[in-house]
Amino acid sequence: MDINSINAMSADQAETIVNKSAKLGQDDFLKLLAVQMQNQNPLDPVDDKSFIAQLAQISTLEQMQNINNNMSMSQAVSMMGKNIVALTTLSDGTQWQVAGTVDSIKFINGQVMLNVEGLDIPLSDVLEVSDSDE
Repeated sequence: MDINSINAMSADQAETIVNKSAKLGQDDFLKLLAVQMQNQNPLDPVDDKSFIAQLAQISTLEQMQNINNNMSMSQAVSMMGKNIVALTTLSDGTQWQVAGTVDSIKFINGQVMLNVEGLDIPLSDVLEVSDSDE
């Protein structure tokens, strides 16, 4: 992609892409690809091999995200009924240690959450897992 194409991107388009999330997803790559196609030099267009390679990268990213989500969900399911200790950040920014039994599992905004004592704890915040009879 030519630097001039990036400069031709409107400020609103760039802000939307950057501010949407710290993580790039499939939609973000498709938006970038569309902007690239709109702003390419007609005398020197992107060749078909580059275009196909970019589409393959998008597909690969999507599959990796699906695998990651499935692995996280499997890991969370294995924690059902077990005691966990987690260090989580509350909505006011304070950190709080939570200990208890995993009652249920939710998938919220692309993140696996464990319900412990009525609180939704991100799977990534778990520090320790033990059987409930220990």
